[in-house]
Amino acid sequence: MAMTFLNYIIMYQRKERAENSYYPAFLYMDVDTPDYLHAIAHLPMDERTEAAFLHEYIHYLQDVTTLSGYTKIGVIVDQMKWAISQKLNGTKVHIPFDPCSTSAYNMLPNEWNRLLNKGHFKIPADRKISEVISFDKKETSVSLEHGIKKRIKMQAVLTFKADNGTRYEYTVGEMAISESMAYLIENALYKDVLSSPPDCPYRVVQKIVENICPRLNTTEKMVALCDVALMHQYPGYALYNIIEEINKNNIPDPSIAYIYMLGLNKEVITQSGIKDYWYDFDRMNLQAANQLGDYFREVPYWQGNFNDISLAFNNALWLRKNRMGFMIDILREGRIYQNKTLKQILFGYLGCMCVQTSTNMIFNIAPVIIKNPIEFLYPQVSEIHVVPPSTVKTDAELFIALKQIHEIFFSEAAIQKDQTGQKQISMKCKLQQWCRNSFNHKGELDLTSNGYNCSLSPWLNVNEEELKQCAFGRLWAAYGLHQIKLLPSK
Repeated sequence: MAMTFLNYIIMYQRKERAENSYYPAFLYMDVDTPDYLHAIAHLPMDERTEAAFLHEYIHYLQDVTTLSGYTKIGVIVDQMKWAISQKLNGTKVHIPFDPCSTSAYNMLPNEWNRLLNKGHFKIPADRKISEVISFDKKETSVSLEHGIKKRIKMQAVLTFKADNGTRYEYTVGEMAISESMAYLIENALYKDVLSSPPDCPYRVVQKIVENICPRLNTTEKMVALCDVALMHQYPGYALYNIIEEINKNNIPDPSIAYIYMLGLNKEVITQSGIKDYWYDFDRMNLQAANQLGDYFREVPYWQGNFNDISLAFNNALWLRKNRMGFMIDILREGRIYQNKTLKQILFGYLGCMCVQTSTNMIFNIAPVIIKNPIEFLYPQVSEIHVVPPSTVKTDAELFIALKQIHEIFFSEAAIQKDQTGQKQISMKCKLQQWCRNSFNHKGELDLTSNGYNCSLSPWLNVNEEELKQCAFGRLWAAYGLHQIKLLPSK
């Protein structure tokens, strides 16, 4: 199935209002604030900062605690491994790559299933949903084991009439469900603090519930519905099946516990092709941790990154099994500095791998080892006691560099045109200003002002002196990519 590069890269970016974003599978957040985020759990801050941080952090939690998140991580890491392997085919590499061009590293089957997992949001942003016509399952192609494709009714499609009278069919998947959930939590705790987002994808689940299953029409129930749907590999399909079961069972006021129980019961999980849910969850959690860990595993001075990832995913597994509805607790406990559950997760169990702010500060909050897990299960008992992880340094900027490398290979971010219209390879490193600030603070030679590599081609920072200072260059060279020459695809 063909797709544009623009549609492709949008899959891996959560673009909120202003300049706030989360990049799934890179564990990296952009928050448009000048504030010092380490204080966010202790002091009330500008509510816009808190609201933006919360929204993006919910996406991080979705990434590391759900099957949907693990699926995206597997797809992205396979793409990166395939891209890096292209250095073996010669020194000249034409970019961007088309993920549908090969079945190596599961590229083509991953792409088919990724589209089903994701859904889409091709609706114009200014269109509002004025009338829901239907919410149905439609037939689509699914890639099975050994390259076998099969037509199955697994695509959840919302048909609606927009405020301009136009009829649209919107494929509901991970994008709409994760955004609906993050917006529901953000707007409940910070009512109308950020500008109102478009209905698609931010209000899709709310519109479905209002018209198809009004017995779920409370914020808590909709958050629970979104959360448990994301705990499936195909969340749109799961959402449809859960709503269908609730309507069929005709329970007038389903509880939060019932929604979670129904979402993972035999009737729903078998429709998604799962025989033993927690077996699959354990397996994919470990696989996601190992795949992300592969970025850093073999380099001794990147062990801090490897340790953080391993600990966060191990803690995520324990958290989902023992306190499945923690998202509901976050929803109930108010602003961040008052929110005990969120603070225990942020500064305890799952941390936050990388946050970059508008003032080019980069924050890493490392996950910790919980000394007494029972205190995390019942946080009202006492403050949580933690044991810090190893003292090995974590290089949070490497997550940003990884995201940029993926953009180089799988988007047109590095394709520019000169004055004659000819394509050329050029991209400014997003770490440039952060590096400059760091060099000035340390009194070191400013690499960013030494030539044009950081502004135009950070992949050229690979000589011995440059590698001492350039995080992007160290990753690029460690993966052997300094051996290749990038050329634009014809």
